[in-house]
Amino acid sequence: MEVILNEDEYNRIWTKIDKVYQFKPSVDHNADEWIRLDPPYRAYRLTRFWDEKQEGIVRQIMRRVIHEEMYALVWNSDCFIFHPDEKITPGLQYRDFERDVNVYFPSYYPDGDYYFFVSTDWANGLYGHPWRKEIRVKGDKMIRAFEEQKEALALEEIGLIHNS
Repeated sequence: MEVILNEDEYNRIWTKIDKVYQFKPSVDHNADEWIRLDPPYRAYRLTRFWDEKQEGIVRQIMRRVIHEEMYALVWNSDCFIFHPDEKITPGLQYRDFERDVNVYFPSYYPDGDYYFFVSTDWANGLYGHPWRKEIRVKGDKMIRAFEEQKEALALEEIGLIHNS
C-alpha cells in the first residue's frame, strides 16, 4: 500500500471520476444520481455498520475477484494504491512525518466520506456514499460475490439494478 502522492496521477484519477462517472458529491440524502457507473453494477443499502468480520468478508471478496492493484479513494483526502492480497486492517492509520499529517486507510464501509475501491482497469469496484448508507458494486464477479454474502454483509438491494 502506498499513498498516491503524484499530483498528476491523483488529478487524473479524480478527473475520470468527475467527468466519466459524473460524480456529484452532495449532502442531499435524496439525490439519486451521485455517481454514474457503466453496467454491470448493483446498488445496496447498508442496514448497519460493518464490524471487523464484515470488513474481512469484503477484503476476501476483493482478494478472490481482483488480481491486480486497486485504488482506495477518499474524496478530498489521501488516496492509495494497494493490492487486495495485502493485509491491511480496517481503520489503519499512521503518522506521515514528512508531510506532517495523519494518514488513514479507509474502511470498506463509507463511514464519513465517499470511499471508492476500484481496480486499476476500472472494471470492478465498490463505491460508497456515506450519508445515504449506500454502496454500488461494479463488475459481474464482484456483484456475484456480494450477492453470495448479502445477508452476512447486511445488504438490502435498492431498486437500481444494472446487469450486462
